[in-house]
Amino acid sequence: VDVIIPQSDAVWAIDDGAFAGIISIDGELGYWLSRDRWGRGYMTEAAQALVAAWFDTTDGDLVSGHLTANAASAGVLRNLGFAYEVPVMRYSGFWGREVEVLRMRLTKMRWLEHARDGGPAS
Repeated sequence: VDVIIPQSDAVWAIDDGAFAGIISIDGELGYWLSRDRWGRGYMTEAAQALVAAWFDTTDGDLVSGHLTANAASAGVLRNLGFAYEVPVMRYSGFWGREVEVLRMRLTKMRWLEHARDGGPAS
């Protein structure tokens, strides 16, 4: 990712010469990346930077999640050290209905252990 441009205190645009996606963090990590940018490591890089900054300033847990069929988002979150909790139902504006989200949580202790063990947090 060439540039992450702050849009507010908790939401950033991902820009690689053109708008590529968004990422936000405020107790919950959320993101969207344009399909034509998938597989380039942009989201892992952006999420890693935000999660590191989050845990530099707070001890609070971080939550996120992904739709069942979204293996790419699952991979990003697992690479950061997130662990699964129970699935939850959330309204999706895109789908116009409630959808099942596989909820995940990352504690500061797990983030630090993940970094120590050579995960992307290192």
